[in-house]
Amino acid sequence: MADDTGVIRVTLWDDKATTSLKVGDAIRIENARIRLGLYDIELSVGKTARIMKPLPEDVKELPSMEELEDVIYTTKKIDEIEEDDRRIKIVGRVIDLYEPREFQREDGVGIFRSMELADDTGVIRVTLWDEKADTPLNIGDAVKIENPRVRYRNENLELSLGRDSQIEVIKGEVEDLPSFEEIEEMVYPYKSIGDLDEESENVKISGELTDLYGDRIVSYRCPRCNTRLDVSEENICNFCGEVIDEPRHLLIIPGRITDETGEIRITFFGREAEKLLGMKTEEVVDVINKTGDEGALHDKVEDLNGVHVTVIGNANFDEYNEELRFNPKKIVDIKF
Repeated sequence: MADDTGVIRVTLWDDKATTSLKVGDAIRIENARIRLGLYDIELSVGKTARIMKPLPEDVKELPSMEELEDVIYTTKKIDEIEEDDRRIKIVGRVIDLYEPREFQREDGVGIFRSMELADDTGVIRVTLWDEKADTPLNIGDAVKIENPRVRYRNENLELSLGRDSQIEVIKGEVEDLPSFEEIEEMVYPYKSIGDLDEESENVKISGELTDLYGDRIVSYRCPRCNTRLDVSEENICNFCGEVIDEPRHLLIIPGRITDETGEIRITFFGREAEKLLGMKTEEVVDVINKTGDEGALHDKVEDLNGVHVTVIGNANFDEYNEELRFNPKKIVDIKF
């Protein structure tokens, strides 16, 4: 809840928890209990408290929702976000979106969905948890995010959206937010393969695929810890000890990509491998199970040699093979 003086967390108990409310509603609360929460003072609304429509004099000086947002949240560009930022607002455009995934937790099964958000200053990964993962989103959407949790993960800042966060798709044009095509050009600059180095991150390359390998394109993983499994072993993960009823399957297509300036090793994983092959992972696994041959799709993979692709990703140095590799994050275009 917020007014022109600040914001406070409110907890509704029992029958009060079923009160029909939506973001932006003006309400009057009477006889709430005040308590000290984790960070600030909170209101607890139980059976002796009342939630009512406000009186005319209550709303006379109450700011609009848009005005309150300016009071509550600090608007930041992506390159201004810092670890442990609280009560911030970010407006950006969805430039990549992943399918929702389930995970096991102590009280049951949870769900999360990841996306990448960008503005004219940079790009940041966003994870939506539980009901936030069901938010209808499309690549290219302009969205407003309020009160995310900011954290470091894999040496990068990320936004995490849980129950205390809000996300809203903005309809129409947004002032100071470039189009999807303009943002993609800003955050994913084009590089020739010969110009790639270990500092090449979030770059776009284009070239012809060669040396694609299709004898074993499915990796079997533990559904709990994602460790690679050997299908010939007993159905127990050697790393976490989980009994495996059904392994998680990861599609992998390794090869090389070349242009007029050079070539580099590239490996397509998961969603991008599916896009390249034109088959879902489940379909690939079904073919392998029916034929009993892990190389059943060898010829289909081989036929992809010579295909021209444009991909976005990062380059890094493979110390084992002593060569630079390209890790694709997204296939932008395929010309068969």
